[in-house]
Amino acid sequence: MHTRGHSSAMFPKHQFGLRLPKAIPVLGMTPARTWVLATSFVDASFQRNPVAFDIYRHLGGWATETEYVNVDWHGQDYGLYYVGQRIKCGQGRLDVCHRDKDPAASGFLLTIDWAKPGDVAIQSNVTSTFFNVLYPKGALTSQEHSFLVRLINEVDLQVAGLSKHDYFSKIVDFPSFIRYFILEELAKDVDGYAFSNYVKIKNGVLFHAAPWDFDLAFNFACMPRYFTNALTGEAETGVRGWNVENSRSDALWIGPMGFPGGSVQEFGMNKRQLFLNIWKYPGFKVAFATAWREARQRALGDEALVSMVAHRSRVIATSAERDLHIWRHTNRCAFWNCCAPQDAQSFEEAQEHLTSYLLARARWIDANVDLLN
Repeated sequence: MHTRGHSSAMFPKHQFGLRLPKAIPVLGMTPARTWVLATSFVDASFQRNPVAFDIYRHLGGWATETEYVNVDWHGQDYGLYYVGQRIKCGQGRLDVCHRDKDPAASGFLLTIDWAKPGDVAIQSNVTSTFFNVLYPKGALTSQEHSFLVRLINEVDLQVAGLSKHDYFSKIVDFPSFIRYFILEELAKDVDGYAFSNYVKIKNGVLFHAAPWDFDLAFNFACMPRYFTNALTGEAETGVRGWNVENSRSDALWIGPMGFPGGSVQEFGMNKRQLFLNIWKYPGFKVAFATAWREARQRALGDEALVSMVAHRSRVIATSAERDLHIWRHTNRCAFWNCCAPQDAQSFEEAQEHLTSYLLARARWIDANVDLLN
């Protein structure tokens, strides 16, 4: 058992990674050895991540299963958490991972994120995007490394319009990336497209693999610096604007006196640039618009969106209110300017705000998706 998280590791309520002696079906979920005991301390609705996972599953993808638990540690009540699956290869999770003598016939699992210590990281030539190799773990063969470098750089060249030959749709799976874009645009996540992007490579094709880390999504932070359009320079918080077009070139961080938000960490690049290039690639936005309209007719209709939050809220309401009381003297907005700081005082208000945002954001996309070309 170990603590986990990046900025969340600095919050008073910690998250944990669990590794069991053998694979077991924890709380009825698919058997596995590795799990997370997670909570988004800043999320007073306690369900931004689970709702994001629901949306991705409704669109036909695989996403982490979650079950809520109350945590008591040596007689101290730490409040509401959920147990969730790690994004891993294996039965009931992602089945892409296998090694073949020919790397083009192999299956790889990667994240587009920061360069992670201990993982092989490949940086693309055009957008300087880091791809961390999660499977195979450890050293790659020279053939595997060369194959991944070639494919990653070819994807980077293709979407930037710098390749001599146009065969982007043959090396990138449109449907899986459109699924991810639908989720990210509905969520309008502060870290969306920049960090925690899980992708897989199967038979020489890049797919989006699974969603992760949406605690800053769904109208949590109202901060223009994170919602400034890279193409127009205009800032739009709330339900307006295409999130993939917003630049992500810096982050508020710990200041010299140790207080959150006291300094700015400059990235020296737009961490969303690769996804922005995909968005701008000819035909992608039209395909996104078609998929969005279809989803609104079925998987992501208003009734479905309301139900995702309402059902979960009924299950966790008592535990959620108790958690807010336990941590009532802490700052649940942390580094960020919350859109609704009053949510930290009322679970009922928090879940109502989440529902109203989902509906309003979906209707903004409805009204603007036909303008994409």
